[in-house]
Amino acid sequence: MSENKCDHHHDDKVVEVGSSESFIANHGGEGSALHFPCHFPIKVFGWAEDDFLQHAYDLVSRHAPELTLDQCSVRKSSKGRYMSVTLNITAVSRPQLDSIYADLKADSRVLSML
Repeated sequence: MSENKCDHHHDDKVVEVGSSESFIANHGGEGSALHFPCHFPIKVFGWAEDDFLQHAYDLVSRHAPELTLDQCSVRKSSKGRYMSVTLNITAVSRPQLDSIYADLKADSRVLSML
């Protein structure tokens, strides 16, 4: 397993998260209180572009088809350069979360995720 990294978003800094394996291990892996199905917010960071909400929604909803745009929220950084999109899904399994984080990590428009 790669080194665990989970640096949370603070003061408009770009954050970095290691593999989905390490992230989920720290935020819901074995021994944690995460039991499926459960509410699971996914926060995606990118440049503040008009279509970034839809882009993040499209990436996540492939794996969580019950997700609606009403379950998503957007926040811009104080200087307006970055945007965070929080997508509130009902996670049904660890493989589902692994797939979501793999797609987010592979996407060139996603700067980081939590």
